[in-house]
Amino acid sequence: MLLEAQLESKTGDKGFTDSFEKTLAYCKRFNRITRYDTVREVRRILTRSTMQPFEIAQVASLSCEDADEARALVPSLNKEMEYAELQALLMEVVSVKKFQS
Repeated sequence: MLLEAQLESKTGDKGFTDSFEKTLAYCKRFNRITRYDTVREVRRILTRSTMQPFEIAQVASLSCEDADEARALVPSLNKEMEYAELQALLMEVVSVKKFQS
């Protein structure tokens, strides 16, 4: 979403770099959250936890749906959070994403 905003605000004859274009294409292909308000809500839910910023980014980007999956993909969560707390957060995120439209 940030890349799209940057693309829309482009002024002048300067083109974007090849890496910017490839990054934008990648983000559009794998985008799972399509609304700004949903992004904000998911971020709000995840930031109220004890997760580090990089863990929040990974959990949100990977769209983890349960604590086992999140812990397998982000090993530092094994030390960071209790299983039940992580599961509750992820269920809330799944609920928010389910009702975006």
